Amino acid sequence: MVSTYLVEPIDTLMIRGNRSFGEGGEYGQAVMPPWPSVFSGAFRSAILAREKVDIASFLSGKLQGTEIDQVLGNPLHKTWGTMRISRINFVRADINGSLELLYQMPYDLEVASSSTQKSETSFLKWRSPQELQGLNLLSSASLSGVALIRGPKTGKARKGFLLGQAGFDKWRVGRLPENSDLIPMSSLFKSEVRLGIGINTKRRTAESGLLYTTDAVTLADGVAFCVEVAGDGELLGESGLLRLGGDGRAATYRKIAVRTIPSLSGNSEMRIMVSSPAIFPGGWMLPGSKEVIDAGRPKTIFDLPGGFSAEIFAVALARPAVISGWSMVQNKPKPAQRSVTPGSIYFLRYCTGDFSVLEDWVADGMWGGELGASDEQRRSEGFNSGYLASGFL
Repeated sequence: MVSTYLVEPIDTLMIRGNRSFGEGGEYGQAVMPPWPSVFSGAFRSAILAREKVDIASFLSGKLQGTEIDQVLGNPLHKTWGTMRISRINFVRADINGSLELLYQMPYDLEVASSSTQKSETSFLKWRSPQELQGLNLLSSASLSGVALIRGPKTGKARKGFLLGQAGFDKWRVGRLPENSDLIPMSSLFKSEVRLGIGINTKRRTAESGLLYTTDAVTLADGVAFCVEVAGDGELLGESGLLRLGGDGRAATYRKIAVRTIPSLSGNSEMRIMVSSPAIFPGGWMLPGSKEVIDAGRPKTIFDLPGGFSAEIFAVALARPAVISGWSMVQNKPKPAQRSVTPGSIYFLRYCTGDFSVLEDWVADGMWGGELGASDEQRRSEGFNSGYLASGFL
């Protein structure tokens, strides 16, 4: 069962990334939207607080066999329980209080602008796949196609946008969103640089020479986070408090009902969009993919257990990112891992078999095969989430 929670920060947030941070003079840069692991840790801590369980008792194994153990597992034993962050979105309220979900900008859309002396105009274009053979292009990738920007206009590429609900629904069915569907991220939050002082954790006094600067993020009025949580066993209740991000800044959460994304009918051509950083064993290639030679040319086949198969025709990938984090249990950094950036697109064609198998795989997090302990942890934290869309031009 998946529950949806509205998370509203009470204070400014310190959402730090994976850059080296902690020495004197260093700069802590914010990552927005936050990685799903930020919310995973906050909600797990909230459950322990609600159940009045201290961290020592939790890690000692005294809770083995209890509902808390089933939901949260035990990090020292490399078990992560049933709880999993499913998806995270920005959400904003209109003047009537209705909530609108905002979505990652798909990388098969290009936002560009053209300007004159009097005005600047933004417009959208498709980045759609075309056969390599017909373009007389050579490629080292084992794919039959390449995603290229299409459109009659030329302009300067622009970044920093999300899609509103209406634009996301158009994109999912292969319709080009309009300019009015673009939501500038700059309208959702602002950041400012703040000065901090390192504290000795034992004496609780200032450390000599440990001045640093960090980004402090403040959400705009009516803006919050929408977090889908699966398998929490109702231990989170209807509402509560969170310690969110660096310095444990206060936030509230409450259960809400949100719209259900319309289902898609099976199609011979589909798209998969990565919506949170994705860690695949084959680098950028989807789990279950394999290279084959067909008529002397390489192509990539994508198979899922349960009876779904397709060809990965082309991809539209953003620059890869590196994720890590801090383990509160082990008090050390988590391993740095290269990931596929949210918004990246996989174009599937010749889809055959049971379409519901593909739907379930994307909804459950795009993991494959036997998972190691580190993958189980990342799965529970909410990495590898995505959305399905039909067709492509």
